[in-house]
Amino acid sequence: MDLVIEGHEIGIFAQIDCSKMTYPEKRNIFQMKKIHRFKQVPKKVPLIIACFVLIVLVIIKGIISLNNNEYSPVSKTVSESVINVKDAGAKGDQRSDDTKPIQKTLDLAKTSSTPIKIVIPKGTYKLTSTLRIYKNTHLVLEEGAELLRSHDNTIMVNGDAGAMYTDYNGHGNITIEGGIWNGNIKNYPDPFNAIGIARGKNITIRNIEVRDVASDHAIDINASEQVVIENSKFLGFKDTTPDHSRFYSEAIQISEHTKLGFSQYGVYDGTPSKNVTIRNSYFGASGTKGTTAWPVGIGNHGSVHNKFSTNIMIQDNTFEGITFVGIRNFKWKDTTIENNTFLNNNRGIALSNPDGKGESSKTSNGIQTGLPQSGSNTTISNNIFQNTRRENIYGEGWPSPTNVAKIESLIISKNVFNNQLGGNQKPNIYLNWIDGVTISNNRISNAYRGIYLGFASNVTISDNTFENIGTDGLLVDEPDLKYQHKGYTNNIKIRHNTLSEIGRIGLYIQYTKGFSIIENEITTSAEKNSFHVDNYSENGEIKDNTIITNIHQ
Repeated sequence: MDLVIEGHEIGIFAQIDCSKMTYPEKRNIFQMKKIHRFKQVPKKVPLIIACFVLIVLVIIKGIISLNNNEYSPVSKTVSESVINVKDAGAKGDQRSDDTKPIQKTLDLAKTSSTPIKIVIPKGTYKLTSTLRIYKNTHLVLEEGAELLRSHDNTIMVNGDAGAMYTDYNGHGNITIEGGIWNGNIKNYPDPFNAIGIARGKNITIRNIEVRDVASDHAIDINASEQVVIENSKFLGFKDTTPDHSRFYSEAIQISEHTKLGFSQYGVYDGTPSKNVTIRNSYFGASGTKGTTAWPVGIGNHGSVHNKFSTNIMIQDNTFEGITFVGIRNFKWKDTTIENNTFLNNNRGIALSNPDGKGESSKTSNGIQTGLPQSGSNTTISNNIFQNTRRENIYGEGWPSPTNVAKIESLIISKNVFNNQLGGNQKPNIYLNWIDGVTISNNRISNAYRGIYLGFASNVTISDNTFENIGTDGLLVDEPDLKYQHKGYTNNIKIRHNTLSEIGRIGLYIQYTKGFSIIENEITTSAEKNSFHVDNYSENGEIKDNTIITNIHQ
């Protein structure tokens, strides 16, 4: 008996061990007709019945599994239908409008019972409107493929305009990989995102190159979870706003979902993003005339009161020539920034937070709280910073008459900071309004000031090396007169650090209630101070330190 099942939805049967079963050859999905033809030999009816029952059981099991977790990564037992956009009529010749043929293939996901893989071959594909990608889609741009934006809006989003997706139940289980995503801003300079993602789960974007974006973002992530962006390049930015007010735009924005931030589709309830990983990518300039490197590589510039994007992992990336700050952590929680390289940037990393006076201190219902908030649980480790113009790490919490929002639980460890250019006379590390901070095993060389702490509590600074510092190795201060002498600066531990070639004071402590300076080694000239503790500090100890006077310094 020969059992033949024809049609393009046969992937569900991949685990059935029927040795007599055969499959049809690959066909153009746009010409395919579903045919289910059974040839029967009466003597083998029991075998037919057995296989049929087994098939039904597998189908039922698959449906139950998909219903239980609609957007979980698809099992290897379910095969993808592979579609080439040229089979739908796309030309890729840069002149023909390829929007409709490509969208036609993307639309197949809305009705497909199995995942689909869409292939865009080598060529330049002119797009005259936004493309929309849907759940269970694997989009592959082959080497030499380019999407050429030829309109005034976003290149691609994961959903339909005006849809009301909730939580993380929009279109997910999407992979986008490969190709050049060309903003074509010389001809279409209006602000736009290259890729907009909202309300999705299990989103992977890899091996893409986004070239030249006007004013907005290369990838805008809102209210999404389990997102991975890797092995990609983000090249070229131009602020085309009339007042040039987009000096803070991020190549990759990680945000809560608000109508002000992403209005394509809602609900706009401030749902945060979570479990986002960005790795092995490059952020810099494209070389296109009139463009620069990005203002911000990865970050955000707004938030919602009591909403926190969480579990952000930024690893093994390079940020070069960034004009504002490489990474801007805006009130995130549980963030790891490790093994990145920062070259020739304005700033390296900023820990920014709402001060209680703007949009970011409003609730999701638009009610102004007037309260500052800060992020927490951030680790910055094993990064290299070279030739930064301002601070390599900048962190700012905020006080208010009714609430003090310190940055909490921060680790800065095993980083190399070299050759801070110092023209702006900024410290290498600047942290104001902080609590629960460890700064350890870092190497700081050729900086204006090593570390500046303001209104700091429960801080340990240990096993760091400071070399060739223009002013102070460490300065602890309370810069705002309204909050001085109120006990906001306390419990500062400074241990086992090595300081040499310090321009002014090795360790300078002010306004501190409870401190210890133990087993540090400071090499200084005779006329320089190794330690300075002012009259407003108390309950401290200084012991077992080594002071080396270098008469040639």
